[in-house]
Amino acid sequence: MAESQIDPKTGRRFITIATGKKSRGYGGGGLTSTAMDYAKFCQMILNNGELNGRTILSRKSVELMTANHLPSNVVVPNMYLQDDGWGAITPIPNSFGTGFGLGFSVRLESGKHPLPGSVGDLFWLGGLGTSFVIDPKEKLILILLTQQPNLLIEHHRLLRQMGYSMLIN
Repeated sequence: MAESQIDPKTGRRFITIATGKKSRGYGGGGLTSTAMDYAKFCQMILNNGELNGRTILSRKSVELMTANHLPSNVVVPNMYLQDDGWGAITPIPNSFGTGFGLGFSVRLESGKHPLPGSVGDLFWLGGLGTSFVIDPKEKLILILLTQQPNLLIEHHRLLRQMGYSMLIN
């Protein structure tokens, strides 16, 4: 099982994964997966719940997951301009053209987000440094798996910039 990188400021790991002991009490704490499983999940969402000819989630479930569920006066904050590398992703009053579905952020408007993307793109940044984007309009999936939470926001910026710059048509 992979452990997080060493924090250069403290000389200790950002998070130590519990092995055989009680895990931390946060969503996803101690969960592990593979890059292939992550890619399959993203492809399944991009395909409206289908993967390799099989229905994994109903079309309606995916619609609910990818729709904004925040009230109109609450959106995901401007996490890309925070300079501590972590960024807050708790929904608070702040307009950045994004909302929150059931599992990830959803781009609601064009022209408000500083990074490339399309209205309707979905994204999330995991606590230890994982990052993904699902863009149905472009039929694009971007995934970055790192173990450096101190560079989470910067890595997500680079992922989007490099991924969208590769689109030709």
